[in-house]
Amino acid sequence: MTKSDTRSSPTHSLLIGEGELVFIYGHQWRDGVMTGKLNHAEPVGGGVVSGRLLSMSNFPVMVSDDGEGKVRGEVYRVHGDLSAELDGIMQEVARLIGNGSCRRGKLMAAEVRGNDPPIEVWTWLWENVEGPQELVASGDWLDRRAPPWFTSIALGCLFAFFLTPLAVLLQPRPPAPAPPGGEIFAWLLMILALLAPFVGLGAAWFAHRRSERMSGCLLFIVAGLMISSMLALVAALEMVR
Repeated sequence: MTKSDTRSSPTHSLLIGEGELVFIYGHQWRDGVMTGKLNHAEPVGGGVVSGRLLSMSNFPVMVSDDGEGKVRGEVYRVHGDLSAELDGIMQEVARLIGNGSCRRGKLMAAEVRGNDPPIEVWTWLWENVEGPQELVASGDWLDRRAPPWFTSIALGCLFAFFLTPLAVLLQPRPPAPAPPGGEIFAWLLMILALLAPFVGLGAAWFAHRRSERMSGCLLFIVAGLMISSMLALVAALEMVR
């Protein structure tokens, strides 16, 4: 289907409305560098375009492909200056990667909405790529991302770190007579609670570096760890009294 055929088709529902359609590949864009910007865009649906998906410096990169390579991603409708802002983000990513160059181009995206025909979308393609790179054969960035081991550790630290000082703060005053070794055990729990934020923040950093699945929730986990650290300090002061 040619460009003119697509734009003149009266049955294509995606042509109704203002703004540009952009194809975002790799969930790292949505959960990472483009998170704040895409909150102001209108999600349209998933899509598939022709190309090859690579991993370079832990970033998803798409290059053109004359064969049967497919890349899966998401289509958004953007308005106003948002398109130019996304261009700026991609140019900054290209500078950070330091391998090849990034340009904006148009491709045909299929499977966007049910039985709708393919639609022309803007996306970002890379050229003159050299050096180390990893091919994501499935074309889906989620297939490449690591299991959420460190994310789970950070989340576990958050719960442990929150519940331990809370239990100490809620104990009755004056406290009941402690069993033999009970006070030492309580102090050990508080020490572990004080160490938990550092362990959790370290695990969150590794999860981000590994581009783990579920890494989009790391910001909330880190915020919870910071709040819990203050609760643990208050609980420690209560035990000293």
